[in-house]
Amino acid sequence: MTALRWMLGTAGAVLLGTGGWLLVTETREDTVPQVLLWLAGAVAVHDGLLVPLVLLAGAALRWAHGRRRGDASRNAPEGGLRSGYGVLRGAFVVGGCLTLIALPVLLRQGQGRNPTALPLDYAANWRLLLAVTLAVTLVLLAARAPAYRARLASGCRALGALLAVPVRAVRRRVRGRARRR
Repeated sequence: MTALRWMLGTAGAVLLGTGGWLLVTETREDTVPQVLLWLAGAVAVHDGLLVPLVLLAGAALRWAHGRRRGDASRNAPEGGLRSGYGVLRGAFVVGGCLTLIALPVLLRQGQGRNPTALPLDYAANWRLLLAVTLAVTLVLLAARAPAYRARLASGCRALGALLAVPVRAVRRRVRGRARRR
């Protein structure tokens, strides 16, 4: 594990150095101060907004977990794993990071001198990524809790039955058309 960490750290340092060198040598003179200002803003937003929100959400989840299960299970070693506390906290972190990354393009969409600079529907893409995050969170929560596993299995059976009916009907129609010809 230590060798892997050293390799990853070395690779990160080399890539960071390469990026810094290219920033200084291959860009206009006014780009470096703009990038430094952007990086300072990113650190300020991370430390001033994202971290306190994640800590508050984690405290609220831990408080709700303790109230629901009683104070005795609050300090249980596997209590958080069985309840999905870590999964929910991870989902909040991912959703917050996605929102912070997408916020500049969401606020600037359709504005500016060059309308082709931001041509995509970033709001729809951001919502899609949040929906994928929610779906993965729900699947992980369902896989962790034994009570949810039974519900998930019955839901999959019901969904399979619902999907099988239209497939059978389409097959009958296709076979009927092929026989008529």
